[in-house]
Amino acid sequence: YQYAQRRIQAEDVGEDVPTICGELNDEADALVGEWLDSWVTGDFQEESVIQIRRGADDDVYAEAPQIGLVQGRLVDDQLEMDFEGGTLNARIVWNTTASGVWALQLQWDNGARWLHREAPG
Repeated sequence: YQYAQRRIQAEDVGEDVPTICGELNDEADALVGEWLDSWVTGDFQEESVIQIRRGADDDVYAEAPQIGLVQGRLVDDQLEMDFEGGTLNARIVWNTTASGVWALQLQWDNGARWLHREAPG
């Protein structure tokens, strides 16, 4: 994999911030959930699912075997994540449905694509 792994201690992450009344608080809430990595072949997709969550500090955390636990944030409508080998930015592809606006795909600077597994269609 071309992701670098920088380890963050689990206690540094903090508690997840719950969504209130089922509505999105902001764009970071739309990123929370399971993501599939385009660089992982079909046979290994299940064991390599990326979990994205929001911390109490409003930072975004992603965790999967291929990336470890990494921290990031929203900057100018992009997701910026701090991997061990450096910072990467992802363009967020949004999907608007009757139930709201959801992050459908993350398109990373290095060519990787993360697809939101449970985005409403």
